[in-house]
Amino acid sequence: MKRREALKKIALLSSIIPLASCANERRGMMGMMGEMKGRMDGRMGAMGDTRIRDNFPFTSKLSIPQIEPYTMKNNHKEFNFNIQDGISNFLGKDIFTYGVNAEYLGTTLRVKTKDLVSLKIKNSLSETTTSHWHGWHVEGQNDGSMYQAIKPDTIWNPKFKIQNQAGTYFYHAHTHGKTGEHVYKGIAGMIIVDDEISENLKIPKEYGVDDIPLIIQDKQFTSDGDMPYNLTFQRRMMGHFGNTFMINGVVAPEFKAFKTLTRFRILNASNARTINLSFSDGRDFYQIATDGGLMEQSVSSNTLSVAPAERVEILVDLSDKVDDLFLSDYSGGSYTKIMKINSSNAKKSKYKIPKKLAKIKWMKEEEATQTRDMVLTMQRGALRINNKSFIHDRIDEKVKLNATEVWTIRTNSGPMAHPFHVHGTSFQVLSRDGKAPLPSERGWKDV
Repeated sequence: MKRREALKKIALLSSIIPLASCANERRGMMGMMGEMKGRMDGRMGAMGDTRIRDNFPFTSKLSIPQIEPYTMKNNHKEFNFNIQDGISNFLGKDIFTYGVNAEYLGTTLRVKTKDLVSLKIKNSLSETTTSHWHGWHVEGQNDGSMYQAIKPDTIWNPKFKIQNQAGTYFYHAHTHGKTGEHVYKGIAGMIIVDDEISENLKIPKEYGVDDIPLIIQDKQFTSDGDMPYNLTFQRRMMGHFGNTFMINGVVAPEFKAFKTLTRFRILNASNARTINLSFSDGRDFYQIATDGGLMEQSVSSNTLSVAPAERVEILVDLSDKVDDLFLSDYSGGSYTKIMKINSSNAKKSKYKIPKKLAKIKWMKEEEATQTRDMVLTMQRGALRINNKSFIHDRIDEKVKLNATEVWTIRTNSGPMAHPFHVHGTSFQVLSRDGKAPLPSERGWKDV
C-alpha cells in the first residue's frame, strides 16, 4: 500500500471526482493520467509483448515544435488553435493521426505570468473533443475538461489571466470516455510559462537551441507500421502500453546539441508507462523544476522516475562532446534508448549549473483547516475514488476557495500505480509512506 500526503493550497472551488474523471472511464481508462500502471517503478507487468524496441539507427532529426504565434486584441494575447486530422509517417507508413495546428501533436504555447490570453480552439474533427490546460490555475469554466466539450466544426473561446509561475505545462484532449484515445492520436502539446525570475536566471533559455522541449511517448506499432489504439481486456485493466518510444512525434531521434550545457523540458505524454529517465553512461544530471515550476535549488541525480502527465526540467553537462550518448529508460537493470545525443560540435555554454533557483513559500501543516482521505481502488474493472465511480453531475467534495488542506492519497489496487492529478491548483508533498518526500518532489506539483 502506498501512502502520500499532500498539503495543498486550493486555488479553486472544485469537485474531487470530476477532477479525476479519467480515472473511472471504462473505455480509454487513464489517458494522460496513467493510473493503470503495471508497477510503481515503471517496470512492466504481464501485458503481452510491450517490451520497447530500440534497435533503430537513431538518425532521424529531432523535431522541435514551433512556438504558436499570437495577435494582440483587446489587451489579450489571442491564439488560434485548430484541432485537426492529419497523416503522419512514423515507420515508413502513412497513418491517420490528430494534431493541433499540426499533423501530429501541437505547437508550443508560450506565455508569461499575468498575461491576459484568449484561446480560440476550433474542432475540425468529426467527433467531439476538448482542450484542457494541464497544470494551469484557471476557473472551472475555462478548464477544458469534459464539461467544456467542443462539438465538431465549432469554436470554444476561453479567456483568462495567467496565474501560474514560470514552468512547463501542457494542453491535451480531456474528452469523457475518449481521453486516452485522443491523446494517443496526437491531441497534446507543450506549454511554457515565463516570469521575471526565470528570465533573469543564468540558465539556458534559448528555445530550440539550449532549451529543448521533449514530449516522450510510447506507441504500439504493428509489424506493418500501423499505430492502432485497441483496448484489449488487459489494456482496459492495466493501461495502453507501447513497444516503441518516440519524442516530439519522431521515432529514434537524434539531437545534435548546440551548447555544452543543455536544458531539457521533459513531458511524459505516454498513456500509462512511467519512465525512469537516465543517460546511457549513467552520468549525473540536475533537476531544476517540477510540475509547478522552478525548484529552490538544483538536485543532482542519475535517474528520475516520471509518471504519465508529469513534467520535469533538467540540465545536462555535455562538455565531454560525445557523439553516442542516449537519453534512456533505465528499468530492470538495463537501458532502453529513447533519443541519441550528439554533442561533438557543441559550443561552450556561457552558463553553469546553478545552486539557487527560485524561492518557494512552503506551507505549514498546522495551517490546514481540513483533512481528506482519497483511496484509489479498482472494483470489477472500474477505478473508483473512495468507492465511488465518476458521475458527471454529482459533487462528492466541496472545498473552500483559498483553503489550506491536507490530503492523504492511498491506493489499494495491488501492483498498479496511480498518478493522482488535480485541476486548477497545485500542491506540496508532505510525505511519502510516512517518510520525507523524494528530492525530486521538493516543489509545486499537480501530479
